Amino acid sequence: MDPPDLAEVTEALECMVDDPYRVGEIIDGLRDQVRKGPPRTESVDPNDAIAEEIGIVRGERSKHRVSVQILLADGMPPVYGDRVHLQQAC
Repeated sequence: MDPPDLAEVTEALECMVDDPYRVGEIIDGLRDQVRKGPPRTESVDPNDAIAEEIGIVRGERSKHRVSVQILLADGMPPVYGDRVHLQQAC
């Protein structure tokens, strides 16, 4: 059996620590869909949502040696929607 890749394990743990509420938000969203509840809507900064999503996939990007360059527009107005759904669309 091969020894675990400690760099990969560390990166996965960092992702979990960086965004501890993400999993809870996804689970709550799934529960709402099952219950046919109304979507959770809030004011969302599009730049923040994109940056968060890119951070979440950091481990997969590193593992596959993929780099991402983002150019975000300053002063974007917030959008009103479900943050998790918007991030999933990124």
